[in-house]
Amino acid sequence: MKPASCQTTKKPSLFAAKTTADKLRVTGLLAGITIVVCVADYVLAEMGGEK
Repeated sequence: MKPASCQTTKKPSLFAAKTTADKLRVTGLLAGITIVVCVADYVLAEMGGEK
């Protein structure tokens, strides 16, 4: 068990890092979804154009 004072001083930086990581994760997820949707839309358009 770490001392309470040690945890108190480290908590803000850990919280900030966690928030940043969550933001990056959400941004990456949205980017991935956008890419997948764009690719699927392009593929469907190509298939529709050929038929």
